[in-house]
Amino acid sequence: MKRIALMCIVLVSIISISAQAPEGDFSLIAYHSGKCLQVDWSLFSNGANITQRECIKKSNRVFEKLSAGTVFVLRSTSTRKCLQLSKDSTADGVKVTQWTCQNLPRFKWTQVPAQKDGYFYIINQYSGKCLHVEDSSSDEGANILQWDCKDPSQNITQWRFAPED
Repeated sequence: MKRIALMCIVLVSIISISAQAPEGDFSLIAYHSGKCLQVDWSLFSNGANITQRECIKKSNRVFEKLSAGTVFVLRSTSTRKCLQLSKDSTADGVKVTQWTCQNLPRFKWTQVPAQKDGYFYIINQYSGKCLHVEDSSSDEGANILQWDCKDPSQNITQWRFAPED
């Protein structure tokens, strides 16, 4: 019985690892809206908002997924700044912004497969909360926030990594 349980744990671990998107350059696409994560208006400043917009080929919509051990950082290919929580908080509704990359938990993310094939919950290491589109909006320019990821039916917290050529 112990042997079967151990085999199940190993199998689940292998499936989970194989479901991870590899490192590289990606657009992140929201399941509910089909829109891409982006640095708002291609701003280069620290604190620039992260929003969603139509998925057209623009550098402010491409992020490098860089491994940081068991977690990763998402760095804009246009600004070379990383996605982060705008403040150290576990509260719902904290904005996701860009900032000069730092080795702090609010800059680090992990992913867990969602119920939709090829989609993931992207979870902040500091807060344990998911990337989320404000007000469940499908509007251009809707802010990206952190929000509780407990409800697996929430399409607004599910993202797909679309490789860039």
